[in-house]
Amino acid sequence: MSVKMVTFKTVFDKYSELGKARNERSGHKESQIRDKLMEIVDAVGIEANLLRAGKNFNSPLEIPETSVRFCVDVIDWHTSTEAKALRKAAFLEVSAEKKIWLIDGFSDFLKMRGYDAKTIEQQRRLMEYRMNCSLQKNLAILQKNLEAIYSSVLNLRQSIASHFLYEDQVLFADFAAKKVTELANYLDEVADYLDDGRGEEIYDSAMAELNNSNSAEIMERELRQEQVFQAISQDERYQKLTKERNELLEQEDLIKNKKGRYQQIVDEMQKIADGYEKKIFGDIMPAEPEIHFVMNHPITALADAIAYKKEADEERKRIMARPPISEEEQEVMRKILAEHNF
Repeated sequence: MSVKMVTFKTVFDKYSELGKARNERSGHKESQIRDKLMEIVDAVGIEANLLRAGKNFNSPLEIPETSVRFCVDVIDWHTSTEAKALRKAAFLEVSAEKKIWLIDGFSDFLKMRGYDAKTIEQQRRLMEYRMNCSLQKNLAILQKNLEAIYSSVLNLRQSIASHFLYEDQVLFADFAAKKVTELANYLDEVADYLDDGRGEEIYDSAMAELNNSNSAEIMERELRQEQVFQAISQDERYQKLTKERNELLEQEDLIKNKKGRYQQIVDEMQKIADGYEKKIFGDIMPAEPEIHFVMNHPITALADAIAYKKEADEERKRIMARPPISEEEQEVMRKILAEHNF
């Protein structure tokens, strides 16, 4: 059964019925209410073009009639504490329940628009990734387990069948605290090894990319960039656009009100730079390809970090197990140091 498609005007009218949208003479316009919806769309990570009648940035929204209420609720939610956190990319401050509501709502929107299951699943994954859903789930499990440890130690003597003495609980609480501290230290070290491992991967990939690069091409690109920079630094229009772009970036409502203008500025700045490059060198050099980092799977990276930690612990044990240096050995070392003026 096909679903009727409506324009945003239908959503605006429904939202107005809540008594929260003022008429245009009072200052609230349909476009301003639409911007609230699009700001949430941008924040959750779904591709906005999939909600439009066309692929152009200015194409009107095409909304399934069954999703009108959802859109109204999203707009009404826009000024809530959680919505503000979402718009600031503070995703862990948004509840898992609210994220599920947003993901399901936009997925249903796409389904009613007639998109295939593959596209809808891809957009669900994009939204889940963007909003840190997997991280939030695992952090919630971690917090629950830590709270369970505390609760267990706290209530050791609460059971009728418990034979714990007060002194037993005191000692056990101290024992548990030390074990948790050991675990925290262990996790800190594993995290450090994991971070170091990722850094080495990126460095190795970058060096491999550099070794495979054409040195003559690199030099030509640097020469062109320097010449073009000198030209645009003297171009009044370019400098004016740069100032306007920077001012827009400092505004909190960039996504809400100025995104279209920002893109126009960036496009014009690039056009000016390209014009100077073509004037100076006769052509425009193709964009430099992005470095593609081939990273290990997280499971592999974590396993390596744990293995490094184990090796480091074993090395520490070997060092600690060595017998102390004898008096004779200490005397030999003193003589060697003295000969070298140490």
